[in-house]
Amino acid sequence: MPSTSGSSTKAISSQYTEKTTIESSIKQKKFDEFNDLLTKYIKSNANTQSILEKILEEQLRQRTTIEVIEKSNTKLKCEIFENRKLIQEIFTNFTVGPLNTEQTQQEGKVKQQLKRKDMKHIWWECGT
Repeated sequence: MPSTSGSSTKAISSQYTEKTTIESSIKQKKFDEFNDLLTKYIKSNANTQSILEKILEEQLRQRTTIEVIEKSNTKLKCEIFENRKLIQEIFTNFTVGPLNTEQTQQEGKVKQQLKRKDMKHIWWECGT
């Protein structure tokens, strides 16, 4: 009977070896899959980070452009305000001064006629 027990031991040993080989093969596959997923995640993360950096750079350029435009806008507002004050002064000077165009015609100067549409819009028509 020792010969049968030796062959059964070999069979059990062979089955155990096959089982451990299959298990280790499955473990290796799972490890490889995990490793592949980890590699894909790292690449995806690096790609995402690169995209975010580009977006942040673009936002910085846009903010800089907006700041330049705001400064320019502020400067233009000041110029408009100053021009408006000058126009009001000119308007005041013309409306307060004498408007006798007959006198200037008699002196031989260019005829100026003041046409009023309303108080906001004033223009002059100069002719000879």
